[in-house]
Amino acid sequence: MITDERPEDRKINVSETKELNYWCEELNLRAEDLKEIIKKVGPAVHDVRLYLAKQLLITWPEAY
Repeated sequence: MITDERPEDRKINVSETKELNYWCEELNLRAEDLKEIIKKVGPAVHDVRLYLAKQLLITWPEAY
């Protein structure tokens, strides 16, 4: 996936199967989970990654 966009401007297009599969693998998510996250925060890769990082910090203490 090569684009001229800046990394913070990249968007995830869940309508394209190939792109959806790429981001599911990249982010280690199921397609349903990725689509739900995008409904909450929008399709910007930066925002999705930030959401995932915040969720990890929230749930991290529960793992121990």
